[in-house]
Amino acid sequence: MSDRAAGGQTQLGGEMTEGTGEYNTPLPWVAPLADAVGGFDLDPCASADSDLATENIRETGGLEADWADLTTPACYVGDVSDAWVWCNHPYARGEPERWLAKAHDSPVNVVTLSRSDTSTTAFGEFHTAADIVCWPNTASERGDPRVQFVGEDDPADFPVVFAVFLGDAREEVPQPLRDVFERWGVVTSL
Repeated sequence: MSDRAAGGQTQLGGEMTEGTGEYNTPLPWVAPLADAVGGFDLDPCASADSDLATENIRETGGLEADWADLTTPACYVGDVSDAWVWCNHPYARGEPERWLAKAHDSPVNVVTLSRSDTSTTAFGEFHTAADIVCWPNTASERGDPRVQFVGEDDPADFPVVFAVFLGDAREEVPQPLRDVFERWGVVTSL
């Protein structure tokens, strides 16, 4: 089991920078997911002042880093199936594909948040290969499938989709994580 406290994520900072495609996730969207997996070990896309995970490596190259090395053994005690990465990647053109490829190929477990657009390469290649996908909907406890990102006055003009890519050592999505997604919307196991 991880040595990080479940739900220990308490802070999300940073402001939107026009044209970067970077959207910081509000804590009410991340905390239930963190609780469901015992906390996130790594956030490779975090803003400089975010503590949503034990390790924040954005400034040192989250895409180039070996996520397995950063979640084992320094960040947790246990087997690799307990390591979890939170990835709300940049949304600018070309970025989602790079980050989702990394999540898909990672030997550790990754939860991603992306723009929900089934016409994109990112969706066709990677979301269809995820272990589960969740589309938040208006009938859920969230009430709106669009996230109001940190620093924004209104919800995004696009819905989002969550995907879970299981690492090499885990065979199924933890039930508490599946339960959160089922409360939020439509869940598909692929």
